[in-house]
Amino acid sequence: MSLFRAEWILKGRVQGVFCRANTRRVAREISAKGYVKNLSDGTVRVMAESEDKNKLLEMKQKIKDFDSPRNVKEIKGGIKEVEEPRYSSFSIKY
Repeated sequence: MSLFRAEWILKGRVQGVFCRANTRRVAREISAKGYVKNLSDGTVRVMAESEDKNKLLEMKQKIKDFDSPRNVKEIKGGIKEVEEPRYSSFSIKY
């Protein structure tokens, strides 16, 4: 069984616009586990795990398409295959 972990930094107008709540909703839709957190520099960190890499790619696209005009201007980071899971659910960290 493969396991994939996405680590993304969302840039743009991503704080105070329901980005974390929307990210959690999408993560739960695809059964991803991990967290989303505002960072002190105004960006948002997303850590997400799934057995299906395509589901993580779908999640990334949905994050890009949250709003119009789009608040998420850039998503940095990637997806890698990992051996062990770190998370048991998806949450918003404060």
